[in-house]
Amino acid sequence: MKDSVHKNMTEIPTPRAIFLAMPYAPGAIITHTEKIIQSCMANCQSVRVLCDSRVDFAKFDAHVTHYANLPVLHHVESIRPRLWSALLWIFKLCWILIQSCVAVIANRHQTDVVVCFASHFHLPVLVCGRMCGLRTVLFDPSNSVLANHIVYGQRPWGRIWLRLLHLLRRLNHGIAHVLVQESWYEIKQAGLDMYRSKVSLGSIYTDTDFYRETIPWNDRAPIVGFIGRFTPEKGLMPFIEAAVMLKNQNLAFHIVGDGPQRAEVESLIQRHNGTQIKLTGWACPTEVVTYFNQFRLYVMPSLAEGMPVAAREAMACGTPVLVTNVGGVSDIIEDGKTGFILKDLEPATIAQAIMDALSHPQLAEIAQKGRNHVVQTFSLQPSIRQWQHILIGQ
Repeated sequence: MKDSVHKNMTEIPTPRAIFLAMPYAPGAIITHTEKIIQSCMANCQSVRVLCDSRVDFAKFDAHVTHYANLPVLHHVESIRPRLWSALLWIFKLCWILIQSCVAVIANRHQTDVVVCFASHFHLPVLVCGRMCGLRTVLFDPSNSVLANHIVYGQRPWGRIWLRLLHLLRRLNHGIAHVLVQESWYEIKQAGLDMYRSKVSLGSIYTDTDFYRETIPWNDRAPIVGFIGRFTPEKGLMPFIEAAVMLKNQNLAFHIVGDGPQRAEVESLIQRHNGTQIKLTGWACPTEVVTYFNQFRLYVMPSLAEGMPVAAREAMACGTPVLVTNVGGVSDIIEDGKTGFILKDLEPATIAQAIMDALSHPQLAEIAQKGRNHVVQTFSLQPSIRQWQHILIGQ
């Protein structure tokens, strides 16, 4: 992997970068961070990375260094009392931002571009970058906007928190030189219409050598699967209700993942005596590939997504996908040709869409077209070309 992405760009200026990945608790942020670093290092003389210790630097070339080890921002609900947990979270965030600003200032003469990933709280770092005369890049996926409204919108203090996040986003968008989104469809979702001239496309690539078909689709059992976090924006509850409706259809349903809604998920399955529904718990990437290759159909009933990573990984494994048309899904799925689009999230609609997809006469061909599309559009080399434009401006 390292040799395949090492730069050979003698005619194009290769910048020196500082990359800040906000160390949130979910493990997916680590995978995304590693993939963006892979895309960046192919275009840079050096990459100084500020992240937590979960990132595996053995994957990278020598010119990628772990400059600062940041504390992980825990889930506030995971520590009691909650007030202490919130104060600890705020302290960690402040320490992260102080370390990051110091790193930018101390290395300003050895840096050309500052890249900030996946947070509303990068404002101080972006300001430091601008003051030091550096190119500033913000990659803040649009799905976080809708996800925050879903998670916090109904809480007593939620509206105040959402207004603060909205203000921070507007300030971030105004200060950064480049705003990275994975799809043009996400511009409106992220509220970026007024900053359209700043927006560049940049994807978190799909490793199509790792995510590949190991079990031919025709040899798979009738298993319908879901892989993801158990959070409200993932739409898991109506999917389970749809599975209950199909309990007499000789289908098995495998749900892979974990998260804050775990107790609700278990309760709903038990209440409906969903014996055909299997909860497997969290899975490492190698296990995820195995699960994708067991599924005859992968369902992603999300209320909010950016450019959905799991759907692309499923497609790379030769698994047909049934997804809601949110975020950048339109860039991935052409309904009935590379996958299937859910019309709404009513359980009855999901149940009928599952049966329609599984009975499609060209389902194996659709699965193959889906993989081909991911390989051609969302693999490493296209991502490297996108990040060259983002980092260098050419």
